[in-house]
Amino acid sequence: MQKLLADNEQINVIIGEQQTLNVVIESNKVVSVGEGALEENTLDVLVTEGALSQLSTTQDIGTTFKELLDNKEIQFKPKGFFKKMKFGIAQWIAGFFL
Repeated sequence: MQKLLADNEQINVIIGEQQTLNVVIESNKVVSVGEGALEENTLDVLVTEGALSQLSTTQDIGTTFKELLDNKEIQFKPKGFFKKMKFGIAQWIAGFFL
C-alpha cells in the first residue's frame, strides 16, 4: 500500500455513517491521527463497521481484505485524476494476487 500513497497524504477514514477519522502522512510516516474529516484530503477510505470487525478477528487477513474490497465494504476514493488511475490499476493487479 505504501507504493500507492504519495510521500504526503491526507486521508479521511469514514467508518460506517457515524465516525470519521483523519490520518496525515508526511515523508511516508504517519504524523497524526485525529477525529473528524480533513477539508483538503487526498484520499477517502470508506469502511463498514462489519468490515472492521471481520478484519480484527480473521486469521487470513489477505483473503478477508480482498473479499471486503470485492463486496465494497472497503472502498478507496482517491482525489485527482492520476491518483484515481493509480489506484484503479493497483486494484486490478491485486485481483490476480490476493
